[in-house]
Amino acid sequence: FLFGLPAKAFEEGSNCPRKPCAACCGAMPCWQRLRPNMTMLETFRRRCCCLVPCCCCCCYNGVAKGDWCCGTNEDYMNKSVWDACPNRMEKPELVWASWRNNGPGKALPMSVFRNDARKEFIVTVRGTADIESIVDDMGVEPVYWDPLGLCDSGVANKSPPFDEEQDCFVPFWWLNIAKDMFESLRSNGTLQQIQDKPGYRILVTGHSLGAGTGSLLALHFEQWVRTLQTQERRRVHFCGFE
Repeated sequence: FLFGLPAKAFEEGSNCPRKPCAACCGAMPCWQRLRPNMTMLETFRRRCCCLVPCCCCCCYNGVAKGDWCCGTNEDYMNKSVWDACPNRMEKPELVWASWRNNGPGKALPMSVFRNDARKEFIVTVRGTADIESIVDDMGVEPVYWDPLGLCDSGVANKSPPFDEEQDCFVPFWWLNIAKDMFESLRSNGTLQQIQDKPGYRILVTGHSLGAGTGSLLALHFEQWVRTLQTQERRRVHFCGFE
């Protein structure tokens, strides 16, 4: 399911619907398949939203920001994650998500899941999908950044030109995106939820632009974890896809 439209309704490798009717069905939440274990209120919201537009605004109480008023993206992201889980495994819970792209150099759409079975928080970052993120792809001017103190010897350059073997530098625009994403997690209370689970590890993942900015977000998490006064060292992992 992609941006409110069923993925199978698209031509492979494109955003073009295979048939006009598929696009119409995808744009009408009341026609879409319901997620398992939906509450009565959620079911009413989905089935009646096309007939009673104001119902969407009154009934939607999800955790996703910038979603459609009927919450279809949240529903189907949950469904995709749950379908990928083994049958007997406890399903991960969506803690927070945002479909908003706030413009070049700002936070990308992302989500945070809590997996109690594996004791981990999973942070996913969306890749290139619109004009704003295409602009972000081009913001690769290097800038010095050493969040873990690896280049404090005095030998490393702190301004261009950089040496790939000994200097610490990252794309300036991507660093701003990662900073904005981290501050978003702080302001909406997600960091506090993570801090309240000291035994849980943090896994950051993303694809394409989401992988590049996600790797920097993981370093922000590692920098943050080192400031926490806890007996057990929290692990931070990153897994990116080109």
